[in-house]
Amino acid sequence: MTRFMMIACIASCAAAAEPVYELPKVKPLTTAEALKAFDVPPGFRIELVAAEPLVRSPVAMDFDEYGRLYVVEYRDYNQFANPKGSTIKGCVKLLEDTDGDGQYDKATVFADDLESPVAVACWDGGVFVGVVPDLWYFKDSDGDGKADVKKKVLTGFDRDKAGEAMLNSFRWGLDNRFHIATGPAGGSLRAADDPNAKPVSVRRQNILFDPRTGKFETTSGGGQHGMTMDDWGDTFVCDNSNPVLHISYDSRYAARNPYVVAPSPIVDVNAVGKFPNLRRISPPEPWREARTRLRKDKLFAGPDEGGQPFGFFTGTTGVTVYRGDAFPPEYRGNVFVGEVANNLVYRAKLEPKGLGWSAVRADKDREFLASKDIWFRPVQFANAPDGTLHVIDMYRELIETAVALPPQMLQYVDVAGGIDHGRIWRIVPEKFERRKPPQLGKATTAELVALLEHPNSWHRDTAARLLYQRQDQDAVPPLRKLAKESKSPLARMHAMYALHGMEALKLSFVCDILDDSDPRVREHALRLTHNVEGIAKLIENFERLAADPEPRVRLQLAFTMSALTHEAELVAKLARTDGSNPLMRLAILCITSFRGELFEKLLEERKAQGVKELLLAMASQISAKNRADDVAGVVKAINALPEADKDFSRELVQAFVAKLAPTSRN
Repeated sequence: MTRFMMIACIASCAAAAEPVYELPKVKPLTTAEALKAFDVPPGFRIELVAAEPLVRSPVAMDFDEYGRLYVVEYRDYNQFANPKGSTIKGCVKLLEDTDGDGQYDKATVFADDLESPVAVACWDGGVFVGVVPDLWYFKDSDGDGKADVKKKVLTGFDRDKAGEAMLNSFRWGLDNRFHIATGPAGGSLRAADDPNAKPVSVRRQNILFDPRTGKFETTSGGGQHGMTMDDWGDTFVCDNSNPVLHISYDSRYAARNPYVVAPSPIVDVNAVGKFPNLRRISPPEPWREARTRLRKDKLFAGPDEGGQPFGFFTGTTGVTVYRGDAFPPEYRGNVFVGEVANNLVYRAKLEPKGLGWSAVRADKDREFLASKDIWFRPVQFANAPDGTLHVIDMYRELIETAVALPPQMLQYVDVAGGIDHGRIWRIVPEKFERRKPPQLGKATTAELVALLEHPNSWHRDTAARLLYQRQDQDAVPPLRKLAKESKSPLARMHAMYALHGMEALKLSFVCDILDDSDPRVREHALRLTHNVEGIAKLIENFERLAADPEPRVRLQLAFTMSALTHEAELVAKLARTDGSNPLMRLAILCITSFRGELFEKLLEERKAQGVKELLLAMASQISAKNRADDVAGVVKAINALPEADKDFSRELVQAFVAKLAPTSRN
């Protein structure tokens, strides 16, 4: 029977609910065969790092300070849909390269019997592991490679029916916190050891988790499975159909003002759209062709995508900014995204666009990495100690969630196909020379400080994590020297955050950094002024920074002032120069006090671009807050507008009255 006839039979069987024919099976490839099936760009090659039986169904990994690899095996993915039933659970494995040949040859089950483990991050000789609905900490205290310390830290993460849009992607941030994506499932989170604590909703939020205290707070989030940060902390996520989404602002600023109406922080920056004509080189999966036919004939719900089963973004995951030093310089800062449904890795260049980004397709007439093997499923990536990019290949027959398949088709598809397979690959330049495993765990404090200048992000991030972990005050003098004298702007920024993590960031020092020659360093110094005392001294610097030539610095100044001080004259100046930018208007609207005074001041700038929109939004907020002196000030200011502005006066009154309490309208 031809494939077309088989699909037609599937369609007729779906209508009759009496299936007759089976879908043809596509067998998995050996690692040697899979290696030959890859198409890599000129100047690169791909190497095997680990494979079954050492790893099975891997979805996340993290390198410790000695280059050992902790891998999460999510073997129970899709098992709820297995008609035979399943009690299979996942685990965390510790992989080691004992002979130094670049491949891991030893695997120890570090933590076993875990239901839905989906993320991992190293800390203090152990690992934090996302095990829905909980966050656990596991540590080996007796040196046998297996965790004997097992502590539930947080609880309340929700499970999604598909099993692929939950808690994921633990990333160490500049702010000495683990940034954690919660996915669409989200949850209501609390400390595991405090059952009386009020749960915090984390749906479509990222979490900032302090590993030293166990405390957390929420910030802007979104996406499905995958979250990454660039060298300067800009955050990106992805979902099935959107490979690169930028988190444009920190929602903690907006949360300070309950009256602000904030837009979604998620901005789609993918420049090619959903249908970029992806250069897939693998044959279509029989089940995907069959489902597309069913959708096209309206026999199963779901988009038919123009009748095409592939070639568009439909399974993007694991968005990762390359931050290593092994690739040619032009690859640094590029975004890599796994397209599991098309068996390829998509690459985009991040180009500045206003105060945000545009992710522009980087490869013409090909994809950065593609495979002829339809079992190749690149679900996540990692910037490695050797400066290369590692690819986590879950290696599954079916990567689609079973709930997205017609029920009649499930008896023809093995939802557990590949459950005991899994590969990790390393992408390297042709002339790459393997480096010795790092030994950062044995580094002195002075050596860790020096590593903040390292060109490979893994070294900088790991050194920063270890400095925060150790809390060695001997690091303070060299950190201060580095923050002021390093030739690397990234190192100066890292040193500043390291000082903050040791509670050694003083006002006078921050004020000095506000004069840094690099605008991104000035931007981050402004973020850290939230944590120092001495408003009067800061205001002197703020007056200068309101005229900073870099828009990012001026935007951060507005957000910072919304949390610290509300000098009406300075805010009006920012509105005059940047009021046309929606993010600047949002930053100004986050201000929580001096509403009346600020409203009057901004009225003087009403002719500037974007200021009228700002005033209309502010009028609504002031009336919603309904503070008598502010209300009176607004009414007086509107009444004082000249006759030439009567149309705008009418708009202001309408915006103001719409949110004013009924008892205050007389």
